[in-house]
Amino acid sequence: MESVTSFPTSSMKPPATRHQAKKTRMTTTTTKPPSGGATFSASTKVNHSKTKPTAFRSKVKNANQTAICTSTSDQVGRRTLRRLLVPASNNNNNNNNSNSNNSNNNQAYEVPIFQRRYCYTTTQWDTLWIDVLKRKTIKHSLGRLTCTNIVVPEQVQSPGSTTLSHISSTSNHRSVILDGQQRFTSITLVLAAIRDALIGLPNSGGGHNDVLLKSINEMLFLDVEAMQEWVVKNEGNKVITEGVTLEFCRLIPTFCDRSSYLAAILPPSSTQAQYFVEDTFNPRWHRPLVAKQYFLQRINSLIAPSSSNQFSPRDILQKLIKFLLDGVDILYFPIDISRGMKDGTEDLQVVYERLALRDATWTKPQRTIEYQSMDGTDMIRNLLLGSFRSQLATIDYYKTYWLPFERLHQQLLQENDYDDSSECMKKVFEAFLKEERSKLDDHNQVNSGVSPVSMIIGGRIYVDFEIWFAQDFDRWQIKSQPSSAEDHTRDVGRRLLEFAKRTISVS
Repeated sequence: MESVTSFPTSSMKPPATRHQAKKTRMTTTTTKPPSGGATFSASTKVNHSKTKPTAFRSKVKNANQTAICTSTSDQVGRRTLRRLLVPASNNNNNNNNSNSNNSNNNQAYEVPIFQRRYCYTTTQWDTLWIDVLKRKTIKHSLGRLTCTNIVVPEQVQSPGSTTLSHISSTSNHRSVILDGQQRFTSITLVLAAIRDALIGLPNSGGGHNDVLLKSINEMLFLDVEAMQEWVVKNEGNKVITEGVTLEFCRLIPTFCDRSSYLAAILPPSSTQAQYFVEDTFNPRWHRPLVAKQYFLQRINSLIAPSSSNQFSPRDILQKLIKFLLDGVDILYFPIDISRGMKDGTEDLQVVYERLALRDATWTKPQRTIEYQSMDGTDMIRNLLLGSFRSQLATIDYYKTYWLPFERLHQQLLQENDYDDSSECMKKVFEAFLKEERSKLDDHNQVNSGVSPVSMIIGGRIYVDFEIWFAQDFDRWQIKSQPSSAEDHTRDVGRRLLEFAKRTISVS
């Protein structure tokens, strides 16, 4: 029997939160799950409505009720940021206990198209900053990083398979992050801020021969030379295109965070980064760059000369790097997506939704100041994008309908009111459903008071939208020939965007 790490179901004591991790170990049993390896267990079985479920809801409903996802057990465990980010050769030189044989520190990551954008605010940034500085002897846990195992060529499914269709828009060597992207992204932005502060020190000389500077760039970029060549080659074209994919980056965020994130991690002297800040930067839309600037301000305050400062600015930055790399860890959970399982444990959007439900039910952090809860608009986005079988179709729908829809709401917000974006979108969804229902006979209108999960995941708006979405598909099939779930989702996207334009233009 293979040793298995398991997470309890709703009938058992919930797992320890990351704040309790130092006291409680993850449960290890000798029960072999259907696909072997470690598992996230399903915590709640949901009956969304009596109407015929959508294609995506059918996949969730029919998924493995014991395991949400599985992983080879010897790959699961706590990893310091040094083990995750520092190149192997440097890791061996700097940390004799790094256990580098099992380290994924040369790995690349990507946030999939169905994930929410980077949405941390000063509340979460403050908390992260304080936690990092306070932890001088005790490790601070960033929680869990759930991502995919890297797919090697011989593991890729046959052309007709849809198992890997939503994994990566770049290439199969990237691990796709399903949970933990907000925290992981924030840490890389802290590193970029430290790098910028280091460059800004008097007599830094640009830092080309600076070992500390070189090590930070190697954490941010898989290939520093390729990054430098790209900067020089594209000096004439200063614009960083939204959604740009550059393989030399260790982390590629979700689509419309990429330009801002790249501007944040590129050397501050690069033409592209400077032009982005001066000409393109919009704090309401480009949160990664706002985060980097926030951390840079905190770091500059930390290293500012004062009578109480016993260390040089460079010494302080070196200590800060050490706190991050060795004083912060994360529970690394790389899930298997190449075994050919058809039970939902390898369908990333199904796993994403079920993990969100499990986390909302059992493993939400004790402090509300350190996380951003999933909301109904996040889950509606996943529902709509989950209608498509191919990555190209998903991206096309996202660019054509969802991205313009989201942009409309961003334009309404004040600079410091980013948290209101989801609430603004929610109100439009509510008005949209009200208008759509008004077109129906009373007999066919949605009963919005039937769902047992209204406050568990996505709230009432997600439940109401999903029920309407399924019923609208039934009606749409009758009058549309030929008809498909993908065509219906495009039609809903068109209607939703047109409604939002009308609503927002008169508000």
